[in-house]
This record gives sequence, C-alpha cells and structure tokens, in this order.
Amino acid sequence: MFKGEARLELPLSTETRPFAVARLGTGASVTVTEGELSGQPVWTIHNGLSKMVVAPRFGPSMIAWEQDGVNQLWSNFPQPQGLSWVYPWFGGIGILLTPAGMNLPSGCIYRDPFAAQAVTVPDSSGLPWHGVRLSAQPGKKELQGVMVEADYLTLGGSNVLKLIYWLRNLRSTEQTVSPGIDVCCSLGGEATELSLHGEGIAHHHTMWASIISGQRWGALSHERTGKTLLLMGSRSDVMLIDWWQYGRLLGTGDAVRLAGDEVRELVYYLVLADSLEQAKEYLIMRCQT
Repeated sequence: MFKGEARLELPLSTETRPFAVARLGTGASVTVTEGELSGQPVWTIHNGLSKMVVAPRFGPSMIAWEQDGVNQLWSNFPQPQGLSWVYPWFGGIGILLTPAGMNLPSGCIYRDPFAAQAVTVPDSSGLPWHGVRLSAQPGKKELQGVMVEADYLTLGGSNVLKLIYWLRNLRSTEQTVSPGIDVCCSLGGEATELSLHGEGIAHHHTMWASIISGQRWGALSHERTGKTLLLMGSRSDVMLIDWWQYGRLLGTGDAVRLAGDEVRELVYYLVLADSLEQAKEYLIMRCQT
C-alpha cells in the first residue's frame, strides 16, 4: 500500500486531496486446474503465493486457502457437519441464497448441482482476475427464475480473493431474494481462538452467541499467529458472528430486490494478511467494490 497527497494551488485557494495506490500482486501467472478430491470434483487455483481450492458440489464453497502449506480456512470437507443447532454446515468460504423472509442459515442451494468453469474477468483498471465461476439455477420453488453465479478470483502473487456474486432474474416480474456469504477460518489455529473486528469494534470470546450486522467490513484475527482475514463489500451488509463455544466467523446477508430481467452484481474482497493492522490498510479498496 502506498499513500500520498495531491496538492492544487490556485491564486485564491489551495486544495489537498489524499490518495492511495494498492499493488495487489506481482504479475506472476495464475493456473486453474480441474481435479477430484475425496471423490468430489474440485478446482484448484495457484497464484504463486497461495493455493485455493473450490468444491462446486460442497456448499458450494472454497474449502482451502493455503499459504506456506497451511490451510487458513475452517472447512468440513468432504462431509458436512453441524454447527450448534444448524445442519448441514459446510464451512470454508461459501455462498448462500434463501427466499426473502426465510431464516435458513444453511441457505437453499447446497443441494443444487453447480457447474464450474475457469474464467478470466478483467476489472475496470484492466487487471486480469483469474479463477473459477460456479453457476446454477436453484430448484427450490420460491427461487425458481433466479440464476446464481459466483466467481472466485485472484491475481498472480496476491493475498486477495475477489468474490463476485451474480443474481440474474430470468423473469420479467420483480423478485426479492436474500443472498449471503459465509467465511469460516482457522488462521493457523482454531476457530474458537479467533477474535472479531469491525469499524470501532473489537469482539473477543464471550459466554453467549451474538451477531453484529450492518457492518462496512469485518475481520477475523488470531492473536497467537497474527493471521487475519478481512472481508469488505460495496454494501454495509457484513456480519460479525460469534457462535460461542463453536467459534467465530464472518458473513454477509441482506435482501436484494431484483427488477424484471435485472442482473445484480455483488462484489466482495477478502484479504489474508499477517496482522490486523496490515489487513486494515486494504480498506482503501472498498471504494472499488
């Protein structure tokens, strides 16, 4: 991260504006390969710094984000488990979708067969983000007519994951749905050892479960390893979730109203850093979502 200040001097006034430049990678190559693990199809993304593994039929979710040979995620792959009263629970970095107004923590799309393909998605700056696109049409009656797509993308040598969640209304009439993301980490330790952070918030282990919603960003941090994963998006829909003795995680959740034939794009960035302070430097990217 590089920060500076632009200064404009005029005869009658002087104006200064801060600016920042983020170098998100090294320009190294990114490889995307299809394979199988524990009898399930997986896609592996190597960017020179990290190995990311996406399982289209497990959640769907990203089941691994490895740095230095250590998986920083908390995933139940290859068999979903329960989390407190919730079942099934997949973990990792997964996408959810429910009809508006329904309280279903595991969502409704984990039974749907997601197709996967390797993609390259340039952004407005011309950066070539590489990764995997998942797509499906939900089978649940209340969600029929909505196409779901999710892009798991990264850059060469980067510690940043870009997750683009697409909602396509295939009907000419309005529909309202509730998309979401789960982010479950271990960060070199256990999920029960993590602390939650947000804007003006530092939330450590408590004796009760709680959810702090409506955040601009959220982070999970491990005090011993220092490792931190930060999540930010274009909307204030980030949730800090404390599951008491089961661990702490991040999520997103808010209703989205789709006009007839509308395509809605929700963009999130996830940053894996060596410390909370380092991760927070990337908050300047929030204006790019």
